[in-house]
Amino acid sequence: MKRGDRAVALLLGLLLAASAVPLLFSSSTAPRWAVVYVDGREWRRLPLDGPLEEVEVVLEGRRSLLSVGEGRARFVESSCPDGLCVHRGWLDGPGETALCLPNRIELRLEGKDDREEAVDGQTY
Repeated sequence: MKRGDRAVALLLGLLLAASAVPLLFSSSTAPRWAVVYVDGREWRRLPLDGPLEEVEVVLEGRRSLLSVGEGRARFVESSCPDGLCVHRGWLDGPGETALCLPNRIELRLEGKDDREEAVDGQTY
């Protein structure tokens, strides 16, 4: 093996190792449910593994439209004055939340993350 061949082999090995790093630190489990809370109470639990569907939530004349499916969820439109819930965008990770405070609606993604079951320390 020549000196240049060793350098190329080393470079390829380093590139291969670097490409595996994101796989080691990524979550392998997607959220499973979009839970909609209205006025502090669970209103509906929607599966995220299906196709996109729109869900309308109406409370005391105030309306919000949610889009749920394909592993993600979001507020599409809302009758609130500032629309911060709509600007929040797509939720796609366990524990992510979008709130519409004027309409008293919370959209939360729930699911099991593989890292939750791992032991992160020991106690004696």
